[in-house]
Order: sequence, then structure tokens, then C-alpha cells
Amino acid sequence: MPVGLLTVVLAMANFMQVLDLTIANVSLPAITSDLGAVPSQGAWIVTSFAAANAVSVPLTGWLADRYGQVRVFATATLMFTLASLLCGLAWSMAVLIACRVLQGLAAGFMVPLSQSLLLRINPPEKHGMALAIWMMTSTIGPICAPAGTFSLIATNAPIAATARVARTELAAVASPPPAAAP
Repeated sequence: MPVGLLTVVLAMANFMQVLDLTIANVSLPAITSDLGAVPSQGAWIVTSFAAANAVSVPLTGWLADRYGQVRVFATATLMFTLASLLCGLAWSMAVLIACRVLQGLAAGFMVPLSQSLLLRINPPEKHGMALAIWMMTSTIGPICAPAGTFSLIATNAPIAATARVARTELAAVASPPPAAAP
């Protein structure tokens, strides 16, 4: 798989989490109404994601050093996708908030690792372009937010599947060079 395609796959993982965050914010009134909650309880849908995200971001470097960037990124992408599916199937506010915590934890790993992997797989002269592609997904994600749970799941599934398929290629391209012999 060419490095350019891997760059797009990493950027799309970021797109997926920006899209989910936007949908939750925009759909807050409809979600709370559907689950029979009051609007003040709906704020927890956003707050739970943000708090979990804030907890997981600082752990990213340690986990990546311990288990490898690609493995942590792939696991976080899978966890985020499953949490998104569970959010769409949530039958109560408590279940939705628990699933949003899982989403926030996973997104906290996905975002910094997608940037780190982008810089690792692209040569230095391409770093600016790679990060520009990544940033475009943060910008257009809110614009593209679909208006329903099914369309959210339909959007996440192909992106996550592509990221999963690209994992092997990403591991090959992003592996650190062998250490020099002493």
C-alpha cells in the first residue's frame, strides 16, 4: 500500500472521531428526547467523551512505547468503532454515557497516534502535506456530519475496516529502524 494511501487512512481515522463528536453535539436535543432524558442530563453525553479523552491522551505515549504505536492505534480504532456501534444501539442514557466514555478513551489514543504515525511514515519533506491532509479531516468532519445514528454507523464501518486492513502495511512502514550494533 503506498504511503499516500496510508496517510489518507490515518487522516480518515481522525475524520471518524471528529464526525462522531460533531454528531453528538448537534444531535443532543434529539438524543435526550429519544432516551426520555432531560436536556441537562444530555450534557453528560458530551462531557463524558471529553473527560475520558482528557484521561487517555497523556497515557498514549506510555502505551505506544510499551505495546507499539501501530498496535495501540489499531486497538483504539477498533474500540472506537465498537463504542460507536454501541452508542447507536444504546437503550438508556446510562448506557449511552458509558459508551461515550469508551469512545473518548479510544479517541484520546487515536488522535495523537495518527499524527505520530503520519510523521513516521512520510519523509520529512512531506510532513507539511501529510499534516495538512490530516487537518482537513478535522475541518470537514463537522460539515459532513450525517443526521442520524444509522448513517453514523454506516460512515464509521468502512473507515474502520480500511484502517484494520491497512494495519499490516502500516506496521511494515512505521516500524522503527533496527538499532545500530555497539
